[in-house]
Amino acid sequence: MQITILGVSRPIGAHAAKKALDHGHVVFVLVRRGVASIPDSVLQHENAKQNLNIIDGDATDVGKLKEVTAGSDAVLSFLGSNGKLKTTVMSDSTKVFYPIEDFANQKLIDILPSTIKIVIVSNIGIGESRQYQNCLLRKILIDWIMGSICKDKYAAETALAGSRITKWAALRAGRLMDWPEKLDKVKFVDLEKAKISSKVSREDIAAVALKLIEDGYGELYWGTDISLQSRKG
Repeated sequence: MQITILGVSRPIGAHAAKKALDHGHVVFVLVRRGVASIPDSVLQHENAKQNLNIIDGDATDVGKLKEVTAGSDAVLSFLGSNGKLKTTVMSDSTKVFYPIEDFANQKLIDILPSTIKIVIVSNIGIGESRQYQNCLLRKILIDWIMGSICKDKYAAETALAGSRITKWAALRAGRLMDWPEKLDKVKFVDLEKAKISSKVSREDIAAVALKLIEDGYGELYWGTDISLQSRKG
């Protein structure tokens, strides 16, 4: 399988790239600072020389997105931001991917075929899950500290839901942890029980994303958001 991974310089993206190479997939990544921004766990992988393809460019560049996704069977997008800084890279790149009328750049639609699989990382507490969060956390964490991030990720989810692509999933996370993968202990939490304060391993998110595009869950979770929770031990 040929897989495009966006956000490989981030921990979840790096885990996903390493696991994809472990499984023998051909991996294409898009990075802004060349090989210097790719973690050694990916760059020095035993399959990297044969199966890792590096495209230098930005996720908001239409030409580069076309180049890195050409021929891919699946896209894993782990774009996002840290802290309170405003970012539009996820929704901007999603504008390129999907024909949503509310987006300004309609000329950028239809880059990906409707048959492709795509998984993005998102947040518990956005959209309909917001109402089930603690009042204080809603006001301080979701609306103030993470306001621009949550809006950006909700825009990406909305774009996916309105696109022609049917095999898409948004993996919603709460508190991100650096725990080792325990895929067999990952919980898919119901909407009403999903809490932004719950913990999920970055490596577990990567493992779930890869299992989805490898059809390890069958058709069950396509076309929806999935709230994840990990156990440390």
